[in-house]
Amino acid sequence: MIILKSHIHPDFDKAYLNNNELKLDAGTTFDHLKELARKFPQQWIGWTSIERPVSDWNDLLNKATVPYMVLSKGSAPGFLRDSIDYVDDTPFINFKEDQWYPTWMMSDNIGLIHSSVLQQETEFKSTGNWIYDLNLFTRIYQSQGLFCYSQLSRERIQISSSEVFSFISQTKKKTWIFFLLLCQICYEKKFPILAFAKALFKRQLNYTLRLEPIQYSVPESDMEKRYDVIIPTMGRASYLKDVLLDLDQQTIKPQQVIIIEQNGDHSSSSDLGFLNNENWSFKIIHKFIHQTGACNARNIAIAHTRSPWVLLFDDDNRFDKNLIERIFNSYLLLRQLC
Repeated sequence: MIILKSHIHPDFDKAYLNNNELKLDAGTTFDHLKELARKFPQQWIGWTSIERPVSDWNDLLNKATVPYMVLSKGSAPGFLRDSIDYVDDTPFINFKEDQWYPTWMMSDNIGLIHSSVLQQETEFKSTGNWIYDLNLFTRIYQSQGLFCYSQLSRERIQISSSEVFSFISQTKKKTWIFFLLLCQICYEKKFPILAFAKALFKRQLNYTLRLEPIQYSVPESDMEKRYDVIIPTMGRASYLKDVLLDLDQQTIKPQQVIIIEQNGDHSSSSDLGFLNNENWSFKIIHKFIHQTGACNARNIAIAHTRSPWVLLFDDDNRFDKNLIERIFNSYLLLRQLC
């Protein structure tokens, strides 16, 4: 793994591989990122603004299950946080603080990207603003299959109207900067006319990132064979046991089965005592809650998943021992045909 330590002045950026400093050419921090990707095509590259313990990098590497993934932790980009929701109604900006969330919004505090992603990108031009470049990159390419996840906090940071207007102009149609101007005048009593005028001269970026070579290069043994199963259940212990017995007979067994047992009666107790009386070929995580609802139960279970694949089961499914094998074989066939 390569570590790029960014500085407010890119000329003072430092890069390290196995504690040995690497030479960097003149350029912006994003230019340095692409330079490292070109020189080391099979490496994860981490960025940070300060010295980090090894445990911080290990935490990120453990979450990096596929190479077409970008991860970050730290404060949310201040230039976007207070204005982006006027013009973006997607779920990707409504992150919950200090929890991992699928969002293109990235922190420059600490993060991780694979060299192969940067090698496939040929059109992106750095603006010289590292946090702006990073978020512009992920905003453009998330919709093309780049997996983006962040654990962000909402620290108060001085924001620039010029940056947010330029960002909207480069990622959305021009009508949205007129709408943003109107919102800031009406709701915030701000008049960022100069920022608005500068953004009029920015064009929307429609770059393409070819991720297929990276996706197809993922080893089958690393991705296709490991999966977790999520099962919400309520008052159907005998049916659930049949599901677990069928999973226990699979030719490709799950890593974990996460069971969320629900009962709205706060004085009730679990009906699933048999879980501890049987020897299962997989790990079982059992949570007993007093709030009913399958969606809530699945959301709780997802937080405990660790495998690249997550299968959602009902508590009354019945299936033969080759079901999971057939699912993976079908996926591999479709991948070859695409």
